[in-house]
Amino acid sequence: MKAFAAHLAAAGHETHSFQITIKGEPGALTPDLYDAKDHVLYEAKGLTTRANVRMAIGQLADYRRHIPGRKELRVAVLLPSEPTADVKDLLGEEYVELVYQTDHGFAGWPLAYNQP
Repeated sequence: MKAFAAHLAAAGHETHSFQITIKGEPGALTPDLYDAKDHVLYEAKGLTTRANVRMAIGQLADYRRHIPGRKELRVAVLLPSEPTADVKDLLGEEYVELVYQTDHGFAGWPLAYNQP
């Protein structure tokens, strides 16, 4: 995630994280990375597994509900390597974009879908 944040910063993007507090719920939700320039919320996972991607999809759906401008908000999963074809299909069906680290940078960025 740090490498991707640095990659975005080098491209002139402002990134940060924040906390979402929900009335009646203990604690706060903390999304991994927000790109303010492109209005994209990223959920990073340390392993490229189906279980981690499924968890990321659920987390992004939960975060999205509480973010102003959510209809324009794009969401993406950030992975350390390329997932299987079926996991890519799952992400596509859920309108979640995919960025993963390669030997030469990050595949999937800039995001292809729903450009502002």
